[in-house]
Amino acid sequence: MSFFTLSYILLWVLIAFESLVLVLVLRELGVLYLGRREAFERDGPDEGKPLPDLRAVGRDDSARTLVDLPGEYRALVFGAKNCTLCGPVMEKFARWSSRVDGLAAVMLVEGPTKISANGNAFATEANASQVWWLGEGEMFKNFGVRVSPFAVMVDAEGTVVAKGLVNHHGDIKRLIRAAQDSRRRRASTRQAGKGLPVAGKARR
Repeated sequence: MSFFTLSYILLWVLIAFESLVLVLVLRELGVLYLGRREAFERDGPDEGKPLPDLRAVGRDDSARTLVDLPGEYRALVFGAKNCTLCGPVMEKFARWSSRVDGLAAVMLVEGPTKISANGNAFATEANASQVWWLGEGEMFKNFGVRVSPFAVMVDAEGTVVAKGLVNHHGDIKRLIRAAQDSRRRRASTRQAGKGLPVAGKARR
């Protein structure tokens, strides 16, 4: 076997080995990411239970509670002042609200109500009107949320019906669909309790 042939074979063996190492590293990174995401998905208040008491402040320093966000589907988006994903998330919720009746969204951010235009994702008047402010540490202490953007869907009765990270459009769609399914199940349960035929089932 010539030296050239041997070098050629060794080169491809080395490439194959490096490719295998790269695949294993990417796999471990994927497992780590999914594991962290799965852990964060469990954050937030328990589904099926009332939302913990929400006491926030609007930009005009007036008190804000869940009552100030009327709607059948209320999205509380936990954000951060320098969160680059939070602004786009609120824009996506705004587009969804034009298609889903009763959907309203507000972002909850820790910190002072004074908004700086320097490096702040909520510097515009339009964005500022959609932001309520929490006290420092309340995001985790009161609601168990560690990361942002994280959304909690609350129904008209103040019950948590869905929650999770909202990094992508698909995440938002999943939460809205879950909230709608919860409403349909609640309506079906009420009809069944009154002895009325449940929608979607044939009458006998």
